[in-house]
Amino acid sequence: MTDFVKWFVKNPVAPNLIMLVILGLGITGYINVGKTAFPSAAMDIINVSVPYLGAGPKEVEDRIVIRLEEAVFDIRGIKRLTGRAREGVGSVSIEIEEGEDVESLLNQVKARVDAINTFPSLSERPIVSRSFVQMEVMNLAIYGDATEYELKELGRSVRDRLASIPGAAKTVLNGQREYEISIEVSELQLQKFNLTFDQVSNAISKSSTNLPAGKVDSLSGQIQIVTRGQAYVKQDFEDIVVLQNSDGTRLLLKDVATVIDGFTDDHFLLRMNGRPGLFIFIRSESKPDVVKLSAEINRVLNDEIRPSLPDGIEITNWFDTSEIFESRLDMLMWNAITGLVLVFFGLLIFLSPALAGWVTVGIAISFLGCFAILPYTGVSLSMISLFAFLLILGIVVDDAIIIGESIHLENQKGNLGDQGVIDGASKVARPVIFSAITTMIFFSPMLFIEGVIGQFVLGIPVVVILCLIFSILESLFILPAHLRHLSDKKPNDFARIFCIFVPDFIINGCRNLTQVAQKKAKLFLSHLIYKHYRPFLDKVLHHKGLSLLIILSMSMVVTSIHAGGWIKIVFNPEVSMNFIQARVQFPAGAPYDIVDEASYVLENKARQLEVELKQEYPDTELFKDLLVMSNGPGSSASAFLVFQNIEEVNFDVAKYAARWRDIMPLIPDARETTFDFSTAGGSGESINIMLKSQNSNALDLMTSDVKRAYSEYRGLYSITDSADTARTEAVLSIMPSAENMGLSLTDLARQVRQAFYGQEVQRIARGKDTVKVMVRLPQEDRRSFDTLDKMRIRTGTGGEVPFEAVADVNYQRAYTSIQRTDRQRTVTIKANVNKDIANTSEVVADIQEKFVGQWKEKYPEVEISFEGQQLRQNEFVGSLASGFGFALIAIYILLAVAFNSYSQPFIILTALPFSYMGALLGHFLLGMDFSLYSIMGIVAAAGVVVNDNLVLMDYINRLRGRGERALRAVEIAAENRFRPIFLTSFTTFIGLTPMMAETSLQAQFIIPTVVSLAFGVLFSTIATLFLVPIVYLYVNDFRKNILGIFKAPSASETTLE
Repeated sequence: MTDFVKWFVKNPVAPNLIMLVILGLGITGYINVGKTAFPSAAMDIINVSVPYLGAGPKEVEDRIVIRLEEAVFDIRGIKRLTGRAREGVGSVSIEIEEGEDVESLLNQVKARVDAINTFPSLSERPIVSRSFVQMEVMNLAIYGDATEYELKELGRSVRDRLASIPGAAKTVLNGQREYEISIEVSELQLQKFNLTFDQVSNAISKSSTNLPAGKVDSLSGQIQIVTRGQAYVKQDFEDIVVLQNSDGTRLLLKDVATVIDGFTDDHFLLRMNGRPGLFIFIRSESKPDVVKLSAEINRVLNDEIRPSLPDGIEITNWFDTSEIFESRLDMLMWNAITGLVLVFFGLLIFLSPALAGWVTVGIAISFLGCFAILPYTGVSLSMISLFAFLLILGIVVDDAIIIGESIHLENQKGNLGDQGVIDGASKVARPVIFSAITTMIFFSPMLFIEGVIGQFVLGIPVVVILCLIFSILESLFILPAHLRHLSDKKPNDFARIFCIFVPDFIINGCRNLTQVAQKKAKLFLSHLIYKHYRPFLDKVLHHKGLSLLIILSMSMVVTSIHAGGWIKIVFNPEVSMNFIQARVQFPAGAPYDIVDEASYVLENKARQLEVELKQEYPDTELFKDLLVMSNGPGSSASAFLVFQNIEEVNFDVAKYAARWRDIMPLIPDARETTFDFSTAGGSGESINIMLKSQNSNALDLMTSDVKRAYSEYRGLYSITDSADTARTEAVLSIMPSAENMGLSLTDLARQVRQAFYGQEVQRIARGKDTVKVMVRLPQEDRRSFDTLDKMRIRTGTGGEVPFEAVADVNYQRAYTSIQRTDRQRTVTIKANVNKDIANTSEVVADIQEKFVGQWKEKYPEVEISFEGQQLRQNEFVGSLASGFGFALIAIYILLAVAFNSYSQPFIILTALPFSYMGALLGHFLLGMDFSLYSIMGIVAAAGVVVNDNLVLMDYINRLRGRGERALRAVEIAAENRFRPIFLTSFTTFIGLTPMMAETSLQAQFIIPTVVSLAFGVLFSTIATLFLVPIVYLYVNDFRKNILGIFKAPSASETTLE
C-alpha cells in the first residue's frame, strides 16, 4: 500500500486527473440517474381475473375462483395464492418466489387457465396479466360545468396528448363511466304486445349486424360483398323492427322500449373544488427523472392544453411527486451544505485551513463518485437514497480525518514534504481500509432483504458501499497528494488565484482570526488530553475492575430505557404529507343516496376548515384543492384536502386532520371513518390478524372472538373485518307446481336475470369504445324489489304466470366479498392503534400471549397469522437480524486474519452495543419514537465506532511490536489517538446538528436516523476511549495467566497474540 501512496504523491497530476474525471462523471451521473419521490418495488405477481357479470360473491367463489386456484396451485415457484370473489368478478393473485422466471410462470398460468372448461357459460374470457411497477409521477383533475359526455371526451383528448410525452405513456383517465346503450322495456309493454325479452333481443341481434359475404372476381375486377345494417346510435336502434304483422304493419323498437344511449349503471361521483370532474393519473413503468418529466408535462399543460380548454373547464395538478422530490432534495442539500460548513470550520480550528478544505472536498468527491456509478445499479435517486448520503457522511468524514490527522501529526514531528505525507498515510492505511470494508459488510445484509421493504431500502446499502469505495480511493490516493504541501508556508497555486479576487485586509483578518482560533483550540485539546483525559485514564486502568463495573452499570441503566417502555417503538413512523384524506366507509350494499350525502358532509366540513385556515393564516394561501368522491359499489365516500406552502408556516397537518374529525357530525350507519395524512397511513398504525380455514362457520365464530379481544385494549379503534355480511341476498327457488307448466329453475333464473341485470345483445365498436347493448327493465323498476311481485314469468307454451305463483324467495345475509388465501377462506380482522394510548408491539405481544393459544385450542381447524404491518415488520427484522449475524461473523474473520489474533476482533467489536445505547439515549432525551430509520443510524454509528477502534488497536499493536508493555502501549496509543477520535465524534455531531434541528415536515423521517448516528457516535466514544483499553488489558492479563499455568513466561509472550 505504501508504494501506491508514494506513486500518487510523487505524481500529483494523476490524482488531479482522477478527481476531475470523478467530478465530470459524477455530474453526468446525477443528471442521468432516475429521480423519484419514493423508490419503486418490483412486484413478481401474476393476476388472473374472470368477469361473471350479475353473479354474487358466493357463485363467483364456487364457479370462478376455486376453479382458478385448483388449476394453478401446483405450479412450481408459486409463493402464495390470494383469491377474491366480488359481485360480478373473480380474481386470483399469484405471488412468485424470489428468483423465479416470471415470464415462464406467466406462460404456464395462461396454459392452465385456458384449459379450464368448467367456467359458467355467462362468464367472460379470463384475463391473465403480470403486474408491472408503475412509478407515480403526477395526478391531474379536469373539472368544470360540463356534461358527463363532454368531460369524458375532453379528458380523453388531454390524456392522449399527455401520453405522447416520453416517459408518460402510462397515463390513465379515471372516474368516468363506460358508454352503454340500454334498451329498457317495462313489464307493462311486454304484456301489452305479448312480447318476451328474448324476442326483443333476437330482433336486435338479427337486424343490427355487419356481415362480410366475400368477393366476386368479375371481368371488371374484384367486388367486395358486405351487409351493413349495424346500429350504432340511438336512432338506429329505435328504427329496428321488433314485430312484422300480417297486415303489413310493423312494431318498431321505439314503440316498445326506451333507448338510452348513455353510460353504465355504475354509480361514481367525483367533484373537484365543487364541480364535476375526472382524474388523470400519470405513471411510468421506467425509473424516470420526475423533475424533467414533470417540467415537460407542465409545459404542455400551460402552452397547449389550458389555452384550448372550453370556457368553464379547468385542469389542476393536485399531486406532483417532483415537488416532493425537490422539496426533500432542497432540505437535504441545505442541511448537508450547512453541516459541511460546520465540519470545515471545526477542522479549520483544530487542524489547518488546507487540511480542512481538502477533507471537505474529499467528502464531495466521494459523493460524486457514487453519483457516477448510481445510474448503472438500477437504483434511482429518491428520498431513501438521498437519506443514505446523509447516513454515510460521518464515516466518510472519519476516513479523511484519520488520514489527514496522521499526516498533520507527522508534519508536527518534523517529517515534512512528500515523505511526511507518505509515512502519515501509510501508518493508518490498513485500519482505514479495513474499517471501510467492515462498514460495507455491516450494510451488505440490506442488499438481501426480501419483499417490498427490501426493495424499498435497497438504495441505502448501494449508496453506502459506493461512497465508501470512493472514500478509500480519495483518502489514500487523492487526499495525500494534495496535503504534501501542508507544511509549506507559501500559498499554493489555488490560494494565489483566490488571493487575486479578495482584498488583503480580508485575507489578513481571516488569517489572524484563524490563528487565534487554532491557538485556543490547540490549548483546549492539550488541556483536555493532558489535564483531564490522560490522568483519568490512568486511574481507570489502575482500577479497571471497578471502572468496568461502572461502565456496565451505566449501560444497564441506559438499556433499561428501552426495556422499561420509556421509548415507544414504531416500525414505520408517521410523516405528514401535504394532504388529508377523509374516508367514510358504509356497510356493503348501502343505498347510493346515503353514500352521496356523506360525501357532501365531508365537503361542507372541509370548506369550514378552509375558512378557519384563512383566518389563522391570512397572509399565506394554504388551501389548494378539494376532491370529493362517492363510490356507490364500494359503499364509501372520501375527500382529499390538498395543501400548499405548508413549509412556509410549518403547518401541522396532523392538527387539522384531528380538527376535521372533530367538526364532523355523526353519520348514521357509517361503519368506519378515517382521516389519513401521512406516509404510514395517517390514521395510525394497525393490527391485522388473518384467519384461514375451509370451515366458514368456524371463521365467523373466531372473528367474533378476535373482535372481542381487540375491544379489551385501550387505544384500539375502528375494529373491522374483511368478511362484510351486510348485504341481503334473495335466494330464488321454484315451486313444484311450476314444473307442471313446463318451467324449470333455469328458465326462472334466466328471465329474472334478463329483467334486473339485463341481457347483453351485442357489443359494438364505436370509435375507441366497445359499447354494450343491454335489454332490461327500466331503471326505476330495477331499483325496486317490489318489481318481482309484478313480474310475469313466460312459459314454453307462450303463457304468462305471476312470479309469486311459481317462485319462492328466501332472504338471508350474504358476503359481499369473499377472500381466499392458499385455497382457503380467509378473514382479516383489523384494528387501528392510537399510538398516544397504546403501543402496537406491546399489544401484539400481549394478544399472542393471552389469546392465540386459546384460539388454536378452541378452533383447531383455523390458521392464525399476523399480517400487514406485523408481517412486514417480522420479515424485515428477521431478515436483517440473520443478515447482521452473518455480517458479524464475516467481520470477525476478516479482523482475525488482519490482526492475526482471535481476541482482538472481540475487543474492537465491544464498542458496538454503545452505538445502540447512544441512540436510545438520544431518542429518550429528544422524546422521539424508535423506528426502522433509527436502526439505520445505529448501523452507521457502528461503522464509525469500528473505524476508531481499528485505528486505536492498530496503534497499540505497533507500540507492542516496538517492545512497549501492554499498559504503557495502551496509555500512549489512547493519548495519541485521542485527537482523531475526538475530531471524528465532534465533526460527525456538529455536521448532523442542522438536521437534528430541522423542523420541516419532510425531514421528520430522517431525524431518527440522524439522532441515532449523532448520539451513537458520541456515546460510543466513551467505549473507544475507556472500554477498549480496559478490555485489552483484561484479555492480555488473561492470556498471560493461562499461559503461565502451562509454562514459564518468556520474552516472546509479552505481546498479545
